[in-house]
Amino acid sequence: METSREFGVNVSGPDKPGIISSLTHALISNDLDILGVEQASLHGMLGLHFDVGLDVSTETLDSALSDFRTRASRYGLNVSFENNADTSDGFLKDQKTY
Repeated sequence: METSREFGVNVSGPDKPGIISSLTHALISNDLDILGVEQASLHGMLGLHFDVGLDVSTETLDSALSDFRTRASRYGLNVSFENNADTSDGFLKDQKTY
């Protein structure tokens, strides 16, 4: 089933070289669109928020989020996924904070 939706990804943890490159690669290589990025860094800690758009199958989305979580865990990062306010069907309801 094809979906066309937007969602948010929040990332936090220790700031290290290569994080943004790795995480953006996880999104782009899985055919997800990065619509916006916000970044904050303070005393060696990093906070990121990605606005992500997708027009892919549910199976592809599951694979993409798994890839993202795996890459984030290599850097010791916490990840959470959230539906955007205008997404009424709650398509990320099974995704949790990692």
